[in-house]
Amino acid sequence: MGPEQPTIAEKFVRLFHLPYFLGCIIWALVLLEIPILLERHFRPHEPISGQGILYLIVIFFMSVYFPLSVRYVRTKLLEAEPKISSVLPDGEADYHKTFGRAVSYLGQILVIIAILFMAIYVIVHTGSMTSRVINSICAVYIATMLGSLIWFNLGCIIGLYQLGGKSLKFKSFREDPKMGTRPMGSLCLSLSGAYFVGVILLILFSATSPNELYKIPYLKVIYAVLILVGLAMFFIPLYRVHLRMVEERNRQELLIQRQFDVTSNNLKSSGVENQLNNIQVLLSLVMADRKLQSTSTWPFDTSLLGQLFIFLLPVIAAAIATYVAELIRINL
Repeated sequence: MGPEQPTIAEKFVRLFHLPYFLGCIIWALVLLEIPILLERHFRPHEPISGQGILYLIVIFFMSVYFPLSVRYVRTKLLEAEPKISSVLPDGEADYHKTFGRAVSYLGQILVIIAILFMAIYVIVHTGSMTSRVINSICAVYIATMLGSLIWFNLGCIIGLYQLGGKSLKFKSFREDPKMGTRPMGSLCLSLSGAYFVGVILLILFSATSPNELYKIPYLKVIYAVLILVGLAMFFIPLYRVHLRMVEERNRQELLIQRQFDVTSNNLKSSGVENQLNNIQVLLSLVMADRKLQSTSTWPFDTSLLGQLFIFLLPVIAAAIATYVAELIRINL
């Protein structure tokens, strides 16, 4: 099984045999929005307010986000395969073995079941029988989508971290300042970007939810932890690759230094006719050393860091805006 295998969430969406995005919308309406509206219908004493409408909109976007996020990251994983495989010792076989666990159906099912048990435990202790049935339908959909998303993202993070333990076939620093590892950084950026979109939706969900459970005093601390987790998702999976790149650069520095010493000795002992050749070699080694010093020891550059900041900025803005709105609501 490799990353080209669709996740359970993707297979579920494809049951309608429609374009993927349209399928996400229809399932979100059928198994989430409509059941929630029906559940509201059985509670006529609680009319839907403006905040309730915003809450339903956020719920809809979240339910569409789960399967779309899985699809987006898996697409990025497939696009990165030929580039990352080129630096792996066994090429595509290594790539499939490393990331194949991310689409393990057993792992996805176990996470889905765990989420379902938590959801059902909460549902059976709240509301009427009608509300329990409707909420259970919603819980099955959310658990299926969220379970696939969690397992797949976790599998990708672990896979990227494991790549650092392999004997990577780095490209020459003369042709690539990242030695062929930039696609790993790009893949990590895709994971973090998709995660931060989910964090924004979670912040909006807690801000618009009528349930006081999502108004706990330490919510801003939870947001800060979620932001730190997103940053860790970008840097930690690449740390072992970083160590490999440091080792490779040190090895190349040692080779250049040895060649420089040998050529310097040859220059001193050689005749006039060979001195010009030795000087040319020394100049080439000096230029190679300068290029090596500009070689990065992380599989990303300032461009990827800038994109990470762009993903991070709206998350921080949403968290601050939610906190300010909560303070205004308390003081009114």
